[in-house]
Amino acid sequence: TFAQTGATITVALQLAVNPNPTGVDQTVDIIIWGQPIPPGSGEVFSDFTVEITKPGGSTENLGPVDSWPVGAYAFRYTPTELGEYQLVLDYPGDYFSSEDQTYLAGRSQTVTLTVQEDPIPGMPTTPLPEYIDDIVNTENREWSDIVGSWMMTYYDSTYTGYGDSGGGYNPYSTAPRSAHIKWAVPAATGGLPGGEVGTVGVYSGLSYSSYGNPPIIMHNKLFVNTNPTLGHFRSTAGQGIACYDLQTGEELWRREGAGITHGQHYHSYSPGRPGIFSFLWDTHGYNNRWYVYDPFDGSLEMVFENITKTGTQWWWEDAVVYGPNGDIYVYILDGYANELTMWNSTKAFWGNGIHYIGSDGVERFGWATQGFAGETELSTVYDWEKGIEWTVTIPDRNVGWHTPYSIFGISDDVIIAKSGTAGNWIDWEIAYDMQGREIWAHDITQSVQSFYNSVGEGVTAAFDLTTRTWTGKNIKTGAYLWETPPADYPWGTYGSYGSTIAEGQLFHGNFDGHLYAYDIETGAINWKFYSGDSGTETVMGSWPFWQGPLVADGVVFAGTGEETPTQPLTRGNRVFAIDTETGEEIWHIAGYMSLKAVAEGVLIGYNGYDSKIYCFGKGPSQTTVIAPKTEIIQGQKIVIEGTVTDQSTGTKDTPAISDEDMGDWMEYIYMQKTIPSDAKGVDVSIDVIDDNGNFRNIGIATSDMSGVYNLVWEPDIPGKYTVIATFAGSESYASSYASTNFYVEEAPEPTAPPDATPAPMTDTYVIGFGIALIAIVVIFGVLLLRKK
Repeated sequence: TFAQTGATITVALQLAVNPNPTGVDQTVDIIIWGQPIPPGSGEVFSDFTVEITKPGGSTENLGPVDSWPVGAYAFRYTPTELGEYQLVLDYPGDYFSSEDQTYLAGRSQTVTLTVQEDPIPGMPTTPLPEYIDDIVNTENREWSDIVGSWMMTYYDSTYTGYGDSGGGYNPYSTAPRSAHIKWAVPAATGGLPGGEVGTVGVYSGLSYSSYGNPPIIMHNKLFVNTNPTLGHFRSTAGQGIACYDLQTGEELWRREGAGITHGQHYHSYSPGRPGIFSFLWDTHGYNNRWYVYDPFDGSLEMVFENITKTGTQWWWEDAVVYGPNGDIYVYILDGYANELTMWNSTKAFWGNGIHYIGSDGVERFGWATQGFAGETELSTVYDWEKGIEWTVTIPDRNVGWHTPYSIFGISDDVIIAKSGTAGNWIDWEIAYDMQGREIWAHDITQSVQSFYNSVGEGVTAAFDLTTRTWTGKNIKTGAYLWETPPADYPWGTYGSYGSTIAEGQLFHGNFDGHLYAYDIETGAINWKFYSGDSGTETVMGSWPFWQGPLVADGVVFAGTGEETPTQPLTRGNRVFAIDTETGEEIWHIAGYMSLKAVAEGVLIGYNGYDSKIYCFGKGPSQTTVIAPKTEIIQGQKIVIEGTVTDQSTGTKDTPAISDEDMGDWMEYIYMQKTIPSDAKGVDVSIDVIDDNGNFRNIGIATSDMSGVYNLVWEPDIPGKYTVIATFAGSESYASSYASTNFYVEEAPEPTAPPDATPAPMTDTYVIGFGIALIAIVVIFGVLLLRKK
């Protein structure tokens, strides 16, 4: 009920439905609203109800629901019968105390929805591109599944351990299926100084600290800290941030005295500012503050201070996961205070008035305007504590320094934490739900004695260095599931700290020279890939897998190396791209490479051999074609020729080379290796349109190591021709084509001279025999000269 005092307002109720007509089982949007809107801030229309009468006479209701503060609401509805539906909006009325106004009850006009057999077509879609070459136009919605960002170290990873060789998984990106390099940029001084220092190279940037972290890829840009940082221990004090164009490697901006740890795509539903807002976060900032930067130009957007909760943070950082709207959830386990805290960026936004309801009742999203006071950058400081979602007390299980009570991974709404002493790697393994409630706990007798850990797809797994096996448990219950066969003796004892669970398998690289793919349901070895015999170059006899694994698009990327490389660096280390299903090699290339990210179709790695950041991925190509410009007489043959070249920034105008030879070719271009002697080019399809308008293919030409192709062809009719040379593209390059024209004159009819007397046939034979005899003598003389 409501009071019948003060002004009374008649509400004009509106209902719209689209598409109308629509197809059976095709979803429609039903939009309802009233005018005037509720008068006060935050006030809404109460109990909107849409009554639907179906073609057969039965009815159903949508609602009752309260409107949004703007006085509107929307439903999605799917009709299942052919015929006409009748829709009407009912409103029971409201009293709004803010203006002492009574809004009268009412009903909208009845709207007829016609449902037919055939659906109404939507907007035409744009086919997926050959590769991502820029930021994606938002009209191309279907591309969203292949342009997923990479938001932090080990992003979407099934492993949260320590070191710089952690794995990662990106289900929203294509993966480079060729060793083609788009660009490489120096991260620091690198290489071999030589001379009096001998064969020792510049510090590789691979021992714990590494260049190229976190990294973050978003909006077709790469963001990294400019100094070496660990995946953990990664204080950002004294850092700098560099932003590179993902297509060209051009440095777009640099900010000194700052660092980054995570990216964010935050979804705002504010009617005034709806959509995604992207940020770069520093959650390891100096002065006990967290910083938020604009990825467009590096400007400081927000500062959060009063950070009252910190994790154990010895080898393991505070665990970060992302919520459904891009929310950053930070789980902070303090093993000394016996507390587990969840911090929520969205709660911090609302608590600090960054997200708020305006005086008009409409949701708003915005922060204080930034600027400069002299040389000092201004930024609004917000209270970090207002982002704390909850803090709970947990049992005291911090038993030692070596593996302090820390979070090892989060998956399937379960937090896995461990602690242990130097003597006993793991004394406790504990599982918490996402509200910090303990689900199960295993003591030293039930825990695998190793900090190697992997979580994902319903499993938590640990690698036992003693048995060289992984043990899998149900992440929800802790129940034992399986134990894998052992890695090869003896070097199988040691493996990469990084591992990744993705696409139904657990991937792990080992010092026995193998990358293993274990079945996540049974623990069986699906396949293992061998890096090759190293002879005397390494003490293991093979190259140990250390970097990665990173997984995307059915490809697992892994690199060989060690945790703390000795100098001179071992030679022959490589990066491998391997088919996740078959274990077959797709490509490899030289490099002592810390693998960083797979996103937007590229792989990013830092190479300790030369201290450069490499970007692997498909690049643009250019095709040219040349045909004779002078008149051709019918019956003559012509040469159609041209080039196909790489147009990537780092290899612009170099010959296009086949995928199978790409690794060797890139090593020659970028790494001072010997030029391959037998590298193949690419196929070019040659087509013509003749003077009669007929389109036809006249052959396939293959370019050589100089990028040149040619085709000899005899035009069969006179007239103007258009010739089109098309390179269809490959795993290394996008397609390209070129066209040109030539003209063929009709051959004149032969006419005999009026006084000519035909030669006797015997003369013709004698003359022909004489010419042939001369030719034989010449060829025989040439052969004799060659023998000399």
